[in-house]
Amino acid sequence: MDFTNANIKTAGLADSECIETMFVKADLSYANLVAGLFDETDFRNAILYNADVRLATFEQVLLQGAKLTGLRRLEEAFIKSINIGTPEHPIILVGEDARQWLQLKV
Repeated sequence: MDFTNANIKTAGLADSECIETMFVKADLSYANLVAGLFDETDFRNAILYNADVRLATFEQVLLQGAKLTGLRRLEEAFIKSINIGTPEHPIILVGEDARQWLQLKV
């Protein structure tokens, strides 16, 4: 699925499976991402202002340029790995390193 440039504020994506989904430059402010699976999902330059990520799983998620201010319930999310680089030049953070990087951005 491709949601590039989409305005999907307050979207209800709870319990969704977003595998290889594109959210490039999408506005997901206040989105409900609770218990979602985000695997190889592309959030580059997306706005995740105050999105709720409780119990969500993030694995191989692209986050370069994403606005993560106010990301809610991050401490309850399953952060397996994130890519803060690009697909061509990945900078992969795993586990606790990934969580700490996210917490600095919130």
